[in-house]
Amino acid sequence: MLLASLLSARLAAAEELLQAQVAIESQDLFVGQVVTFQITVSGGAEPQPPDLAAAAPDFTVQYGGARANNSTQISVVNGRMSKVVTRATVLTYQLTPKRAGQLVIPAVAVQAGGKQALTQAVPVRVREPETAPPGGEVSLRMELARDTVCVGEPVVVNWTWTVAAEVRGFDFQLPLFELPGFDFPKLETELDPQLRDRYLGIRVPDGRQLVALQTPRRTATGGATEVTFSQVIIPQQAGTFTLPKSTVVCDVASNTPAPRRRSGAFADPFFGDPFGQRDRALRRLSVVSGEPSLTVRALPETGKPVGFAGHVGRYELRARAEPTEVSVGDPITLTLELSGPDYLQTVNGPDLDSQEDVTRSFRLSPVEPGVSDGRTKVFKRVLRAKSAYVTAIPPLRLPYYDTAAQAYRVAESAAIPLTVKAAKMVTAMDAQGNSAPTATAGRQLQASGRGIAANYEDSGVLDDQYVGLDTWVRSPPWAAALALPPLLFAATLAGALGIRRRYADPAAARARRARAQARQQLQRAGTAPEAHAHVLEALREYLGAKLRLTSGALLFSDVEALLREQGVDDADRAILKDLFQACEAGRYAGGGTAAGQSGADLATAAQRILDALEKKLKSP
Repeated sequence: MLLASLLSARLAAAEELLQAQVAIESQDLFVGQVVTFQITVSGGAEPQPPDLAAAAPDFTVQYGGARANNSTQISVVNGRMSKVVTRATVLTYQLTPKRAGQLVIPAVAVQAGGKQALTQAVPVRVREPETAPPGGEVSLRMELARDTVCVGEPVVVNWTWTVAAEVRGFDFQLPLFELPGFDFPKLETELDPQLRDRYLGIRVPDGRQLVALQTPRRTATGGATEVTFSQVIIPQQAGTFTLPKSTVVCDVASNTPAPRRRSGAFADPFFGDPFGQRDRALRRLSVVSGEPSLTVRALPETGKPVGFAGHVGRYELRARAEPTEVSVGDPITLTLELSGPDYLQTVNGPDLDSQEDVTRSFRLSPVEPGVSDGRTKVFKRVLRAKSAYVTAIPPLRLPYYDTAAQAYRVAESAAIPLTVKAAKMVTAMDAQGNSAPTATAGRQLQASGRGIAANYEDSGVLDDQYVGLDTWVRSPPWAAALALPPLLFAATLAGALGIRRRYADPAAARARRARAQARQQLQRAGTAPEAHAHVLEALREYLGAKLRLTSGALLFSDVEALLREQGVDDADRAILKDLFQACEAGRYAGGGTAAGQSGADLATAAQRILDALEKKLKSP
């Protein structure tokens, strides 16, 4: 029994032991060749990635992330089944040797769960690749769109890799991305679906990929392929900079046949030639670009306007607003269109919060990111007039430095006239309107000119008939005639009272219809092209009706306090806030999908939360 306990303790200690093993794709490399290096850590959860860049100065290091590598092994011996579960984490790095020679990837310490393990050192042989001659079958150019810019002014760097041979593999080295004093914005590239087979990914040191396009070309010596890609750089300091040369190391197939690979049942078909031809030998070539020079001018301090935020180039600012007839406190959606140089993705809009003529008259919604479309970027803000004395949205200003004129300028939008009414409490009397007494028209008796004598006849023609009230009552026609006026009066009075009750409080009638109208809007929104806008409109209309607010461009912040007062709990308010944010993001981002939600998903979620709110926001 004691022996079993000791054995179990030893096994438990062995399972808790932290282990770190390394693996490398190849130990025979060329300068500039990217190789995958992995550290597999077992016996501890969530290991900390060691800093290989500091430990291996002869390599450019890019950490590729961690992934779980768990396995379960089940065995049956003498009818008894045992299961062994192995849990491990694989840390992946991309290493690129910087120089030739016998290099070493040193041992590093890995920590996990308060324990530490040491990896083994890995020797690597690194050789210089063959340098491609200028004007040969492979060449590389790096060029600037302009060689003189100002601080903060974007400039494009273009690469062109021309290949007139068969290439089997390549690795780019772009030290430009490690140059201090420059920003390298991550810009979205619009891809043509018809050219998807001609795109390549070029890895850069910050871990992302540039999109390169392959284009066939005709040259004096035959056919070739050009691989082109570009990057916007933004200098942050003045001076003259020599951009470091770029390098591409590639395997080029030569005309010399390679030794025939083995055949048989275990031959790898991917290395063989299905037509029985012999593979060609590969040469590893290194192609180097030139080193273009860039002059960056400082922005002058003289004449710099107040509020200048680093906009460099030439800009135009246009503004529009809707609605333009509002009451005090009603939302006004302000749309700003900023036109300027290329690559506006990183450019901010005008700072309205620092313009006193705007903040004096309006309350502003928080700043939201703009949407870029080529050389135009659109920003949206919600304004609310503070008083009925506001007559216009004043001209909005954006200071910038005009590089062509070498002077500061201010882009200014036109003023937008507004009609702002004082806020007024609507009463039942306002809804009913003024009533005036109805004038009665009397009939006037007219005397016949001939008098009664003109109707005189002999008494023999007259019948002796008694007509009294009891006679009228016993006669059905006369009884109906007598009862009809009171009945008509009663019906008219009931209708008038019903109409008066209905229009005495029109907001209550609007609130009673809110749920049905919202349901219809959401059913249509699920399949509409701009579902986010339709769902947002349904939410605003419903909440505006229930809370007796003007719908317009209603924000969640406008209704949050009222919902809390009505007894809506935190969870439902959080769901509603997320819906507002998702719909507003989709609407102001061009109708795109937010957080992976389709229009149908948003419509369904909105219907659920409105059903929950209906139980708490009772209609009057």
